[in-house]
Amino acid sequence: MNGPYQAARSQAFRAADWQLKGSTATTLFVLPAFGAVLLAGLLALHRPLFSLLVQEDSVIEWSTAAALAITAALSGVVALQLRHRELRTQASAYALGALLFVLAVGEEISWGQRLFGFQGPDAVRNANLQAELTVHNLSAVHTLYLIGQLAVGLYGSLGPWLMYRHRSAAIRLNTRLFVPPLFLSSGFLLHALYRIGREGPLPAINFGEWFEFCVAAGIAVFVALNARWLGSEAARVTIEDARSACAGRRSAPAPQPVRDARERPPARQV
Repeated sequence: MNGPYQAARSQAFRAADWQLKGSTATTLFVLPAFGAVLLAGLLALHRPLFSLLVQEDSVIEWSTAAALAITAALSGVVALQLRHRELRTQASAYALGALLFVLAVGEEISWGQRLFGFQGPDAVRNANLQAELTVHNLSAVHTLYLIGQLAVGLYGSLGPWLMYRHRSAAIRLNTRLFVPPLFLSSGFLLHALYRIGREGPLPAINFGEWFEFCVAAGIAVFVALNARWLGSEAARVTIEDARSACAGRRSAPAPQPVRDARERPPARQV
């Protein structure tokens, strides 16, 4: 039991592998919970200020939009870096991610509807839970959106424990590119727990904007770390190791079937 746990922790939380100080990684790990505690204190001591922070078009929501925009730009940079290193499948995944994050920015700020003061089509607003020009709040897809949010939270919180124990060079490369490290997992975990609790017995208190920001900021930091890593010698060595491992698997001779002793030809008589 301790073996896989220790292996996962050592591989996922080793800040030096991500060119970070241990104190920086620890800070990134505790910030989401620290911010949630501060918001809970504001809720108890100064509810108007709490409401101001978590309402639509306030500082937290715009910070989330900024984090998503930064992630979109960095994803494009990583896609170009991966293409330069001839990792076309991974580059295509990051290019698609860049497009999705651009769409996420638009959804987060309601496509500028409140910012510029325009109204969308009546048919869209009437079908929208918040009477806005957004897709994720449409009645027909809102449940799928909530399930997707829960899935992202579980992926980012459980993924490091499940994937960073693997020793295969190819798996290590794709884990590095697509699974956030353990020191970024706390925001994902809190987001998942909030989603579960919000649909369960917990009171409907809007901490969701904070946890959405934690996830968006965590993804932005993760993509930024990969953008920096892909320009390093360590990335070249890791990629070459992964290519060698894949080439070795393809060139390994197929195992020969063992013939039954009864099928062997009789020994020649001298």
